[in-house]
Amino acid sequence: MADAADTQDQAKARWVSPYPFESMSGGQGVPLMTATTTSGSTRVALVGEGNALCLTNDGSVTVYVAWGTNGITATTAYFPVLAGTQVLVSLPKDGSATHVACITASGTSTLSVHKGYGN
Repeated sequence: MADAADTQDQAKARWVSPYPFESMSGGQGVPLMTATTTSGSTRVALVGEGNALCLTNDGSVTVYVAWGTNGITATTAYFPVLAGTQVLVSLPKDGSATHVACITASGTSTLSVHKGYGN
């Protein structure tokens, strides 16, 4: 039979935050205006701390997103964020993702990027 300490440890191991994402961008997301493939990729530095990104595509076309060092460039081969959707993605644990870049296949769209902590 498990003792009280074992039961408490098991309860702690199962606890999950009720908040799937907590923004650490100081309430300031990084809005990116994406460009067509002929105009090239848009890149900005990530703001705040955290292990995840919350990406919100407020536009009507898919945005392709890449994250990495200050030289990162997005292409349509990267992570797609569909029009009108929001996704959470984990960042590399080594802290190498300092910038985010995005692009569209055609047209323009607004991508809001928030860095923070996520489950």
